[in-house]
Amino acid sequence: MRPGDELVLDVTLERLSARGGRGVGLATVDGSTACSARILFVIAPSDSTADAAASPEAGGS
Repeated sequence: MRPGDELVLDVTLERLSARGGRGVGLATVDGSTACSARILFVIAPSDSTADAAASPEAGGS
């Protein structure tokens, strides 16, 4: 891989839920595999959602 090459990312989700998911990724340059990976991720609430849940009006602590 050299500067200016186009890196194409292809990610396939195998499982997705409200809390996170998993999948596989493949990066190619000119049709040749540059990298592959298994990906695990967690979906966390945004700061504003967490702040609202912790406020006394929302019944938080």
